[in-house]
Amino acid sequence: MLRKIYLVVFMLICFTGVAFGENLITPFGSLSWEDGFFDTVTKLNKMQSIEKIELVTKEERENLKGINKDDLNKLFSGLLENKFGNILKKKDDYRLKMIFDTYKDKNGVDQKYTERIKLTIEAYPILIASTPFKISLIFTSAKGLSVHQPDKVIIEKKWNTAFPLVLTRVVLLSTSPSIADNFKKINALIEKKYGKYSVVGLSFGKGLRGQVYDNTGSMFAVESGLSKYLFSYYSEAYIKKLNEIYRQHLGNLESNKIKGKKDMGSDL
Repeated sequence: MLRKIYLVVFMLICFTGVAFGENLITPFGSLSWEDGFFDTVTKLNKMQSIEKIELVTKEERENLKGINKDDLNKLFSGLLENKFGNILKKKDDYRLKMIFDTYKDKNGVDQKYTERIKLTIEAYPILIASTPFKISLIFTSAKGLSVHQPDKVIIEKKWNTAFPLVLTRVVLLSTSPSIADNFKKINALIEKKYGKYSVVGLSFGKGLRGQVYDNTGSMFAVESGLSKYLFSYYSEAYIKKLNEIYRQHLGNLESNKIKGKKDMGSDL
């Protein structure tokens, strides 16, 4: 019994660690945490093995394979119309304030956006050690993107709605029958790359399980076995940076507005 307790503690130590210095966790392949939505679509379309790329919402799926920026803009118009069509057509509908919010863009102008449509991209297949995986990419809205890199914000033209989206999570999943033959090869790839973060490269029994973090709080997690292999990347480091940029942006706008007015601190 004592031996089992030591083994569990040892596994927890081995499979959880922190990376320092230049060892930063980046998402899969050429993807970057600083990618906007169209950046991600473009990079996926350049991955030669991928046959299917789809935009997924709660209600629908749309093809993104080979899509250009203009067609993507029209696709976003369609998403808005399918979900909020009757409301959008009524300018005085009270529900508009519930669906849409505004932020101050780089020039201090109010820009309409919504967080009511949750967007994910799914693509297939990603081949790793001859095993097909499905990749899912999840995005988060960041108002600071409109200040820091406004060209990465999708401004839907028909309804003038912004989508300031930044990549925050990447998940790869396979339930292929070939996992039983190849999971040890995939484990070896994981161990080779992430062993520099902590001792994550030790396998017990049939699989590998755990997570590692870098000094920004970004995470890589893995769970492997004979019938399923899953690994994921997650980071809010860029989101936090953009939030601070936006806070400073609002502060600068406020400072410009009150410039020249008398400070009455001496009247306290």
